[in-house]
Amino acid sequence: MSSSRLSDVEQGLLRRIAFTTRNVREDIEEGTLVSMVHLCRLCSAPIDSKYYYCFRCKQATTYRSIVEGVVPLAFAPKNEQFYRDLFNYKRQPTNQTQAFQRLAILTFFGSRHIPCLEYVYGPIDALGIIPSTQGRSKELLRMLANTLYRGLPQLDIQYVGSDTGKRRQPAIGDFQVRSDIRGQRILLFDDSWVSGAAVFSAASDLHAAGAAYVVAVVLGRVLDPTWGPNQVYFKEWQKSGISHTYNPNVCPVTKRPICPIGRL
Repeated sequence: MSSSRLSDVEQGLLRRIAFTTRNVREDIEEGTLVSMVHLCRLCSAPIDSKYYYCFRCKQATTYRSIVEGVVPLAFAPKNEQFYRDLFNYKRQPTNQTQAFQRLAILTFFGSRHIPCLEYVYGPIDALGIIPSTQGRSKELLRMLANTLYRGLPQLDIQYVGSDTGKRRQPAIGDFQVRSDIRGQRILLFDDSWVSGAAVFSAASDLHAAGAAYVVAVVLGRVLDPTWGPNQVYFKEWQKSGISHTYNPNVCPVTKRPICPIGRL
């Protein structure tokens, strides 16, 4: 999707997030990967180039908490505006806050790449929103899900874990889907990925209920900018001269300004 083909309204929307949102991208120079680090093949976190997966993803897949693919729409380095938006939008149950509206704009641009996702992973049958483990309403996230893939049937996924709170380790049996999903291809949707525990747990339970495969889309892949590989990654990005401003032409599936099915 070339930004030059955006309408005047879409150009205005882009300006609202251009300087607060970073693409997830694997190319730092044209056709060149960062030499010292690359991105985790699942969650896209920068890691040492000798590994394929980050520690959390390697650990989760070892314990059979399987998700076939993870597509973050943007990086969310801690203490940057997008990171704050991911948490601030939950504090006010209204879609009128600037934080929610910026997330909605990102989701709108991300929706343009749903054909890319389905080209790589196959057609999607249903969408599931990961419920809060802390009892928060997911109505705002449901609105964002409708923006991401309008008209797709939404599953009723319930959190049935024995406790509430933040969890860093995947657990089997924490989520329950109240519909027959045998043989279905499921798109999981959540706002942020920190450790991936919620996505891994939900994907495991969906597979146990008969899902054919599970792919996750998250708005932001949270990163600690002080951690070694992240520091290297962002330093190399800065040295490359490529702008940090959000570019809707960068495909979140390929992590490059090239879509798998050609330019949208």
